[in-house]
Amino acid sequence: KHRRPPGDPSHALRRAPQHAAPLATMLTTWWEMRVPAALAPRLKLPPSPVPTDSSLSDGWELVVVPLGAAWLVGVAWLVSSALVRKLCRKNPSWTSTDEFGLPLYLCASHMWTQIMVLPAIFLLSLACANYSISGWVDTASSTWFTANGQRFWDWCFFYVFGGYMVEDLIVFRLGPMLLLHHIGCLAGLMFAFVVCPAGWPYFSAGAVAFEFGSALLNLYCLYPHSRYVLWAYASSMTCSNAAAGLCCAAMVLSQPSAAIGAKAFSATLTGTFILLRQKTCNDYVRKHRRAARARRKEGGGGHQRRRRWLSLPWRRAPSAACKST
Repeated sequence: KHRRPPGDPSHALRRAPQHAAPLATMLTTWWEMRVPAALAPRLKLPPSPVPTDSSLSDGWELVVVPLGAAWLVGVAWLVSSALVRKLCRKNPSWTSTDEFGLPLYLCASHMWTQIMVLPAIFLLSLACANYSISGWVDTASSTWFTANGQRFWDWCFFYVFGGYMVEDLIVFRLGPMLLLHHIGCLAGLMFAFVVCPAGWPYFSAGAVAFEFGSALLNLYCLYPHSRYVLWAYASSMTCSNAAAGLCCAAMVLSQPSAAIGAKAFSATLTGTFILLRQKTCNDYVRKHRRAARARRKEGGGGHQRRRRWLSLPWRRAPSAACKST
């Protein structure tokens, strides 16, 4: 029986660690790819066992890359997102637009991604690192591709979050502020995954925190007259901004050897997002208070409360019978 040589890619795939995610391991396939010779050590990929022509190898190296099928998770999310959006569109009260010019059914359809999908993928990535942030940082900083599925869910997060932003850019006509917001999100995604991969775990945590606050903003856009939804949105947005700021600080402080420009870019982008998001939240709170104050003035709310207070039993004038006694 033919025995596979130790350098055979299929042999390496069969000897994947037992603790690897089963889905990631089953969907991982090996592909030969030419990469620049200077980039090959950074990728830390095994060389191809097939000999190459020396005339074609000047400045290039043939390696085998474990390309998983994480993109299928992104495709599944796109299909599911379209179905959820179609269901939300059937609600007649969500056909109007919000202040940003987006239909309300889009606010409703985004919430399941912000509250369920992205946090679930983040937790699965953390589970692949045995719930160790330092272990996750070491894996992310060492290589982009792994044969044992250690970065499978990182790629899933990359595809889903990137598709989430690109879908809005392509399908909907965004205003200037939302357009800049989505471009900034894509820039931060590429920066954390490619330029500064050691900070990927902190970027993922910060993105999940940001999206949780945005989910409550979408809920407030659906129910703008609810005082309880307003305060839930204000508190969650403030907490999510604080959590994202802490993630950015941890990302910058945990990499003393990183370039100053990379740290400045990360801090500037995150700080800009926090300031604009908190300013929008404060504007909504002030607007809601002014509207409530105007409604009380139109209905004579202060005088009505005073009349109700004077009409209470212990504030009523004594009756004639009481006076006669």
